[in-house]
Amino acid sequence: ERYPHQIWFESILRLCFNIFGQNNLLPLYMLNLVSILGIIFAVFKITDRIFRKSSVTIIATILTGLSSFLVYYVPFVYGDIIGLALVLLGLWLYIDALDKPRSLKGLCVAVLLFVVGILIKSSLSIIVYALLVHAVLLIVQQKKWRYCTALLATVAAVYISQLGGVALYNARYDTNISGDTTVPKVAWIAMGLQSEAFSTDTPYSVTEGHDVTKVVPAPGVFNGFVWGLPYMDKTSQGMSRISKDYLGKSIESFAKDPVFAAGFFSAKIAYTWADPTYDTRVFVSASDETVGVTRWGKVMTADAPRLLMWLADDKSKFRSISIRIYDALQLVVYAFAAVGFVLIARNQKERGTARGASCLALILLLGFVVYLLWETTARYVLPYYILMIPVAAFGLHVLTNRIWLIVKSSTEKLNR
Repeated sequence: ERYPHQIWFESILRLCFNIFGQNNLLPLYMLNLVSILGIIFAVFKITDRIFRKSSVTIIATILTGLSSFLVYYVPFVYGDIIGLALVLLGLWLYIDALDKPRSLKGLCVAVLLFVVGILIKSSLSIIVYALLVHAVLLIVQQKKWRYCTALLATVAAVYISQLGGVALYNARYDTNISGDTTVPKVAWIAMGLQSEAFSTDTPYSVTEGHDVTKVVPAPGVFNGFVWGLPYMDKTSQGMSRISKDYLGKSIESFAKDPVFAAGFFSAKIAYTWADPTYDTRVFVSASDETVGVTRWGKVMTADAPRLLMWLADDKSKFRSISIRIYDALQLVVYAFAAVGFVLIARNQKERGTARGASCLALILLLGFVVYLLWETTARYVLPYYILMIPVAAFGLHVLTNRIWLIVKSSTEKLNR
């Protein structure tokens, strides 16, 4: 009723239960695993399409494979990985279509993948909006309208599908979901600019009795605000008004105390972008209990793979060692992605490379800005880490080649 954007993923769950048995999540785990393979394949194809160098593609594939923490998402009952795989595959076809102006097939399939991926995980729409900016720039520079048209069709199809999904859900399950009772988008921005736990005079329960509002690990993360709003006003219009009031108070506090504002956003950025496993730590350790619950209440049932549950346990020695490895990997990806973007910006000779890389740059920029303001956590920025890998592979390739040439030249001089 409050969050209709989740209807399509819930429909997938219901379909799994109807086909394979009630509460049987194994098919979903398998779908998550296949989606991880799809992500690796998409990174391979995106890198190959942008840079057209087998060595860069191989490095990108290795970096993606080393990000083995993705396997921890297999028992995560949510649409993050499935949606990401579909949208990344769509991105590959979109970038491919940039160099094939006469081919509509790839672009149409890209639109379809975008739509389905966003319906499963709505936050991935950021990627499409970034591409829309890129498409508008193509209109200005080259008078090419087809890409903008395709992306506008994507946005329209998502909107219509959401409305249709709500109507079908209401008819099938005799519910009364409507825009009058949904939590407005501004509520997530208001929550993203708060630094403390939120509470109302009326106590409210959360999933499985775990009150996540008692602990707020960083500013701008989930603090219970969107759960508490309906107790203050049940209408969407009322919740919007309350959210804007809280948003105004946050902006006022930032304006009055710039030092506080700087600390707030610094801590939010660090919490969001510096987690090397992108929130897999929230999966509770394996136990003999029936249900394990993450910080947001997403459920991992006891039939989840025990090995994964153990590997995700903070008390596991493997976990502590792997965290250090993932930390180093994250540093490599971030650092060499920066190097790669600088190298591409300085060398505009390869138009295909520049076009594809500019898509990735716009996506990363918009994702950073959105989660600077929006309610955030590390798993929300996992798509942007993945999209840094192709450029990081390019930066690593160029830099190592130059170092090799310098070493080779120095060795030859010494031999003379």
